[in-house]
Amino acid sequence: MRRLSSDLAVALFAVGLLGPAASAKSVSVTLQPRGTTMMTVRQPLKKTGEWAVKVRMSSDGAKVVKIRARRGNGVSFSVLNTTNSADTASCNGAAGTLFCDQITVPAVPAPGTWTFTIKNAGSRPTTVTLNVTWRAVGAAG
Repeated sequence: MRRLSSDLAVALFAVGLLGPAASAKSVSVTLQPRGTTMMTVRQPLKKTGEWAVKVRMSSDGAKVVKIRARRGNGVSFSVLNTTNSADTASCNGAAGTLFCDQITVPAVPAPGTWTFTIKNAGSRPTTVTLNVTWRAVGAAG
């Protein structure tokens, strides 16, 4: 029942994200082992920019979380994989929590829908908070 209610809350939240606003969007969910959730956002401007991504994960064991992004119907790509030390080099952790706040996803200058997928690939429930903010920049990356 809890899993269903959290999935419903995420789905309802994602529907609200399709507006033109460029403010931060976030979702917080406890994912069961092998659980997945998605957050959909819209790139608001026809300018070169990037998504600034912040992630907070907590569990009572190893955090094996994978986050992927996809623009429209394109091919998804890895944003964060906690099993890859290069991905977590700028993350900080303490007392069962891991914070990653130096992640950016470059975006071409065309508005469109982006989907961020979070997967708990571990064997323990993990609470994940994902915060995504659009920002226009001179050169993405």
